[in-house]
Amino acid sequence: MSTKNTLENKAAFFRQNLGSYIWDSEDGEFNLSGMSYILSGANTDGRFWVRHERDDLDHEIGNDEFPLDRFSIVKRSLSKITDEHAIELANIAFQFKEGTDGWNISSRDDYSIHLRKNGPVDDWYHFGICFSTGEIYTDHHFKKTKEDKAASYTVNIGKVHFSSSKPLAYIGIIDKLREWTYVVGFRDILVKEAIEFGWVKLDES
Repeated sequence: MSTKNTLENKAAFFRQNLGSYIWDSEDGEFNLSGMSYILSGANTDGRFWVRHERDDLDHEIGNDEFPLDRFSIVKRSLSKITDEHAIELANIAFQFKEGTDGWNISSRDDYSIHLRKNGPVDDWYHFGICFSTGEIYTDHHFKKTKEDKAASYTVNIGKVHFSSSKPLAYIGIIDKLREWTYVVGFRDILVKEAIEFGWVKLDES
C-alpha cells in the first residue's frame, strides 16, 4: 500500500471536502444509492458526521461500526470541466476581470485542456489543466527584444498545485473547483491517486 494511502491522510482529505456527497461501498444503513448523504462535520480524531439531505439528523462514521475506509466522497472528474468554468479559473489565475473576452480553447482532449489569450502587446497568456494530476499551468509568453525578434521565452507565474508561487490564485482556484464539485488533489496527493485509493468516487451522471 502506498505510504500516502493512510487513514490519517484520508481523514485530512475528507475534512477538506466537507459538504460533499459521500458513498458507502457496503450495503447497510449507509447504502447511499442516489448519493443523498452529505459529509456535514468532522472531529479531529478521524470521526465524521453525515446528514441525509432531507433531514437534520447527523450520523457518525469513522468509528468501529462504520470505518472510514469503506466511504468515498463523490466528485466530478476534472475532464468534465466546462469551457466556461475553465475560463473563469484562467481569469482567477491571471487576476483578470470576469468574462470570456479574448480567451480561446486552444486544445482539449482526454488528458488536458489549454486556453490562450492574446495580450495588449506582442505577448499571450496560457492556462492549462492536467486532468489526471490536477496540476494547473499558467504561463505568460513574451517576444524578446528587437535584437532577438525570432526568439521567445516564458515567464511561468506559478504551476498551481499543492505548492504554489501564487497562493491567492491557488486558493481561489481550489475554492471554485470544490464549489463546482470537481475533484482536486490534496497536499502531495494527486487527483488520480485519490481516485485509486478509493477516497473519491467519480460522479458519472
